Amino acid sequence: MPLPSALLAQPEESLFQTVKNRQKYPGKTRSNIECHNIGDPYKNGGKMARILLPFLLVFAAGTSFQQPVSVQNVPSKLFPATVEISVKEKKDEEYFHVGTGWLYNDQTTVVTAKHVVDGFDDEVTDKEGKSKIQHFPYESIRITFSDGEKVVVTKVQMSKTWDVASLTFKTDKIREPLKLADKRGSIGDKLFGAGFPLDYKNPTLMVGYVTSYQIGDSGQFLGKEYMMTNAMFIPGHSGGPIVNESGDVIGMVDWIDQRSAALSFAVPVDTIQKAILEFK
Repeated sequence: MPLPSALLAQPEESLFQTVKNRQKYPGKTRSNIECHNIGDPYKNGGKMARILLPFLLVFAAGTSFQQPVSVQNVPSKLFPATVEISVKEKKDEEYFHVGTGWLYNDQTTVVTAKHVVDGFDDEVTDKEGKSKIQHFPYESIRITFSDGEKVVVTKVQMSKTWDVASLTFKTDKIREPLKLADKRGSIGDKLFGAGFPLDYKNPTLMVGYVTSYQIGDSGQFLGKEYMMTNAMFIPGHSGGPIVNESGDVIGMVDWIDQRSAALSFAVPVDTIQKAILEFK
């Protein structure tokens, strides 16, 4: 499926360009990309730290479902399974917010976007005194549930192909995980999203529709299909679940086209299923 002209590359610059340039922040260097993944938006109360897309969760309504959940009941089903994800780059640093995730399959597994938890870039100096950018894993990843419980992740699994990751942790509390929908949302279906935007402490709900499916044409998006929605994704929502009117996951918040607030993109449910198979 080719991209419509409105989404094609601008002169000398692809819409799906991976890295436009690098902008240095105090003590670190982070990527400033044209199509932002939504995550790690603020650190220590205010600086935009990383916009590789952690986000608001969107949820889609499938017309074939027989028992839709009313809009009023969506938060009670969705929020308990939605988690805030924070990371620590070094032992002596504080945790800071990078994105959202959602409880899947059992009580000790969370699914999120790979770019939320895959580490960070930092500037280092080699023996010859030359500076270079090097990628490092996070020192620690922490999950916070909507009821306030905080747990440290014990295992991270990341897909080699898709922007999907799995986090394993320990907890004694029982919560109902979200289920994957049997099929992807159709264009025109209503959807709901939940996540932790910016530096807000409580999850938020968003409503929209499945508006299209698009395939990336270059960079890290090349050949990958995404679900487009008019629900507005915000930094901090990356990795959040997108559900239909029955409350089943049809996608996961991934990235936005900054040229328009109405161009938000999610990983489709069938792609999530393929990635999860890699973790078994």
